[in-house]
Amino acid sequence: MDLSLPVPRAAASSDVLAMRQAVEAQQHAVAAQLGALGATELARVLLVRNAIAVELPRHALPLVRQLPGVLRVRPVTHRHQVDVPAADPLRP
Repeated sequence: MDLSLPVPRAAASSDVLAMRQAVEAQQHAVAAQLGALGATELARVLLVRNAIAVELPRHALPLVRQLPGVLRVRPVTHRHQVDVPAADPLRP
């Protein structure tokens, strides 16, 4: 599912840090609400988009779409894990 806050793009480094912290806070808040609906978190994306991948009961879909900050819910048709090197400056 895609969340409403934009991910930081080329901006001053202090702005990027503040925007990234806001995205992480939004993901944390939404993830807590998803867990209460029976969802299992699979992945989070915050460098190219603000999104969370979850498995959840079908009956919870209408409720998830109503959560504050959720822009769109769509099925994941494929999933790839990307390993970010420890020396990468974008690594959390």
